Amino acid sequence: MIHRLTIRGPNDFRRDIPFHRGLNLVYGKRSESATAQSTCNSIGKSCVLWAIDFCLGAELKKSARSGKKMLPGSVLGGWEFDLELDLGDARITATRTVNLPNSIFVEGDFAQLPFPPNQGTAGTLPLRPFYDIASWQELLGVVLFDFPCPGQ
Repeated sequence: MIHRLTIRGPNDFRRDIPFHRGLNLVYGKRSESATAQSTCNSIGKSCVLWAIDFCLGAELKKSARSGKKMLPGSVLGGWEFDLELDLGDARITATRTVNLPNSIFVEGDFAQLPFPPNQGTAGTLPLRPFYDIASWQELLGVVLFDFPCPGQ
């Protein structure tokens, strides 16, 4: 279960988006002054989904092969995304930064996970537990989809 997405950016920008058990909908809310023809375009609905996808290991740039839009890394320098979620019996927070997109920094109860995060330096952030993207995706496969654990 996803419990919370936190988006942090320059100039002390911070947005916390809580999720609840069951179905969660991401929708745009019209202002009271909106007309019937007004839309809720460009208010961040897709960005919420991109940020979750990014925290789960998606690419940062637009994929030329699929044409699928992805998180635009060129305009998000300095932004960080935290995804608080349950992985099996472990509740962890996964943090991915645009400046270090090849590492997922994690906090929480690692004893419940099938393999622990790396310890040490990832980029310029020392002594923070992290997974590289391939290891993170393997972990998600093992915990969420019951794939075989690597090396077994």
